[in-house]
Amino acid sequence: MKERTRTTAQFSCRDCGRQWNALGEVHCPECHHHFSGYTAFDLHLAGGQHRNPGEITHSETFQRLLVGLRTPLGTIWQGSCRRPSESRAS
Repeated sequence: MKERTRTTAQFSCRDCGRQWNALGEVHCPECHHHFSGYTAFDLHLAGGQHRNPGEITHSETFQRLLVGLRTPLGTIWQGSCRRPSESRAS
């Protein structure tokens, strides 16, 4: 059986223990959700209130704007950019 190695992270939250390596990732020090960057984090803090990342949707299409990516260090919330299917010419 393969032994699982622990990941050493460069940054961590002293309150919740969440760890990460990427300089561009953003951790919310109040609710402890973790984001891939400031755009995703700004959606989380829209209107000055902490919103549940899994419940943030587009106001017209109701499409989820953030999706959670599970990693060995924890979930990272990131944009859910989905492109409409492109039609191909025959």
